[in-house]
Amino acid sequence: MGLAIAAVLIAGFQLRPQNILPSTGVLQIALTDGAVGVTIMNPPSTQSCHPTCNATSLVVTVTTIEVHTAGVGNMTGEWTSVCADKLPMTLNITQLHNVSTLICGARIQPDTITNVRLNVSSAMATIPTLGPQSLAVPSGKLEIPISPLGAVEAGKITTIVVEFQPHIICTGVGSCKLTPVLHAVPQGPD
Repeated sequence: MGLAIAAVLIAGFQLRPQNILPSTGVLQIALTDGAVGVTIMNPPSTQSCHPTCNATSLVVTVTTIEVHTAGVGNMTGEWTSVCADKLPMTLNITQLHNVSTLICGARIQPDTITNVRLNVSSAMATIPTLGPQSLAVPSGKLEIPISPLGAVEAGKITTIVVEFQPHIICTGVGSCKLTPVLHAVPQGPD
């Protein structure tokens, strides 16, 4: 008899509507930035961008967004893809200057979020005197630790704001790489 009651309770919890005792939380990813600084190593003396200046555009194509969870006892964490329905996405980082823009959201199981990873397939910048430049992205990804750690709770919304402080280093025309300073700060759960 006890097993039958337990089976009915378990089945009832699995079939419940999400707004009654939700089992997942919502994780949102937002971006904000500062000016896109450019350092040109050994620039010709005729360049107006000598040795530093700001790029007029920075366009990145993000193919996947992943979050790393701490897991049970901070020991069983894993990378989980989020926002697949919004990807790939192309972002002009310079348009985010001093503005926080929500780029996506996803329902995930409650957990502690330790890192965000943006896999980048391409990056282009327009740099004074050099013009449009394709940028190398070391390892093809931008991995951002979250500090303090973020928490996703059932039925609540947590937003991770990625502060994208881009920097570009050029050693000559056609040889530039994206070297951003990245921070991620959680807001919520609310």
